[in-house]
Amino acid sequence: MKRENSEEVRELLRRSEDNLAAAIELLNMGYNDISASRAYYAMFYTASAALVMRGEKFSRHSAVIASFGKLFVKNGSVDKETFKTLQDGFNLRNIGDYGALEHITTEEARDILGRAEKFCETVRKTMKNA
Repeated sequence: MKRENSEEVRELLRRSEDNLAAAIELLNMGYNDISASRAYYAMFYTASAALVMRGEKFSRHSAVIASFGKLFVKNGSVDKETFKTLQDGFNLRNIGDYGALEHITTEEARDILGRAEKFCETVRKTMKNA
């Protein structure tokens, strides 16, 4: 991996950690919509870091999700259930960020946060083994 890619991977993983920490705090404060959004962004940054390690870089969320599935799920590095967490997080993020009349419950926010933590841990292990 090129040095600039290595630095970018580190920064993306740092952002992922920051977003997980923020999601926890926001959930504890009762901000379910924003917590779920931050949980998704933690996964987005982790997935982006894994893609950068492979020499891939995308700015659109849909491209990151599709490419992550293509490069990590199809080859068996990441299981389908873990990938589904990223997709579910994206859907909740859309509700949390853009849903005017629809909101995320505490249970939904707590669930996606726990799944996001597992997603990030799983992908980081996959990256170490690559």
